[in-house]
Amino acid sequence: MKKLSIISSIFVLIFFVQTTPVSAHFLATDGNIGAILHVDPDDDPIAGSPSTIFFEFKDKTNAFNPQNCNCRLDILENGKVLYSQAVFQDNKDLSQLSAAATYTFPQRDVYQIVVSGNPRSGKSFPPFKLSYELRVDREGSPTDNASTTWLSTHIVPLVVVSVTAVILFSFAIRNILKKKGGGLND
Repeated sequence: MKKLSIISSIFVLIFFVQTTPVSAHFLATDGNIGAILHVDPDDDPIAGSPSTIFFEFKDKTNAFNPQNCNCRLDILENGKVLYSQAVFQDNKDLSQLSAAATYTFPQRDVYQIVVSGNPRSGKSFPPFKLSYELRVDREGSPTDNASTTWLSTHIVPLVVVSVTAVILFSFAIRNILKKKGGGLND
C-alpha cells in the first residue's frame, strides 16, 4: 500500500507541475475610460503570422460612445509608427464597446499599442490615451504555425492521468485477488 501511495503522489505531483498556456488580458485606463486588450493567438502573437487584436472598452460614466469617437489604433516599434487605423473601422455595429483589428508583427520585439480617442463633437467624454506594451516572442510563418489545439497543450496531463488510472486499477485488482485467496504472487 505504501508503494501505491508513493506512486500516486508522484503522478499527482507531475500532473500539477505540468504547465499549460494561460491567456492574459491587459487593462489600460486613462481617467474614466479604459480598455482590455486581448491578442489572438493566446495573447502570445507570432512574428510573421496575422494576429487579431481585440479591445473591450469600459467607461465609468457611460459617456463613451464609439459613434462619437475619433479613435485611433497605432502600433509602434521603438517609437516608430508601423501601423495606424481607426479603432472602430471594422465594426458593423457601432453601439458595441468592442473593436478588433488584424496585424502581422514583422519580427520578434516589444511593440507599443496605443489607442487614443477624442470626441467628434461636444464634450461627451474626455480625450484619452491608452498604452500597452506587447512582447512578440514566437517566430514563424502562417503555414508552419497553425493554431494550438486543446489536445496538443494537454497531452502530457492526459497521459499522466491515464497511466495513474491504469496503475491504481491494477493495484486494486491485485488487492481484491489477494483477499479472495487466489491471485498474483508478490
